[in-house]
Amino acid sequence: MAGSERAASTGATGDRLKEGANINKSLMILGRVITALADAGAGKGGVIPYRESKLTFLLKPYLGGNAKTAMCAAISPADINYDETLSTLRYANQVKNIKNKATVNESDSDKLIRQLKDEIDSLKKGGASAADSEDMKRMMEEQAELQETMERERSEFEQKLLEQRQLKAEEEEKDQLLKTRPQIRNINQDPQMSGMFRYPMKDGDNVVGKKTPDYKPHVTLSGVGIAPQQCAFVYNSDNRSCQLIPNQDDIKKYKVLVNGQLVEEPITLNH
Repeated sequence: MAGSERAASTGATGDRLKEGANINKSLMILGRVITALADAGAGKGGVIPYRESKLTFLLKPYLGGNAKTAMCAAISPADINYDETLSTLRYANQVKNIKNKATVNESDSDKLIRQLKDEIDSLKKGGASAADSEDMKRMMEEQAELQETMERERSEFEQKLLEQRQLKAEEEEKDQLLKTRPQIRNINQDPQMSGMFRYPMKDGDNVVGKKTPDYKPHVTLSGVGIAPQQCAFVYNSDNRSCQLIPNQDDIKKYKVLVNGQLVEEPITLNH
């Protein structure tokens, strides 16, 4: 952190002078905060002026929060810096009067495990009677059960995290393909619902149909008259060609139309 600057001794002008003034203002407010914290440590009440400068607002968790903070004060042996050195020493002496009560942040389960371990260690050191041995055995069983629960929860969390990462990777891959590949989109009577679903073409077969317990098509549709394999788009990225193949089992039942015309044979789609 920068130290205070006296404009008379530095000879600063212009932007440098403004910077020095801002530094001195922040350090002055920091001094007020330190004084207020020292008074609070001595039992005196009062408002700590953290918000009066960006510096003190940023240092709030470290000056009077749940933290152990060390402050280094730099002084000069030169006679011309006597006033600055004396001011800095008073500054540092005031800091020593600040009292923070830092506590270790730990979850309830971690705290319980620590307490159980402390009790077990205490019983081991002091010698154990038959009743103490039973208590120790019970606590060890509770600790083992708690650790097993924590491991299971951690495993479930890691599994969910892995699934989320896979979904994100799939979405990123899909977004990349949407920029370079032809797409299958939906249309709807409501214009706001049209184009809500987009499926980029992958090389090879892109099957459109109904999902079953044993089969999942590339594009899933639902409703009456939809076959598990309603149709397929066969895409070739080398020559950028796309062929539409209708259902081969029952063309009349599972209809596929292009521009209002029933498709009975494989056709090549054009832009």
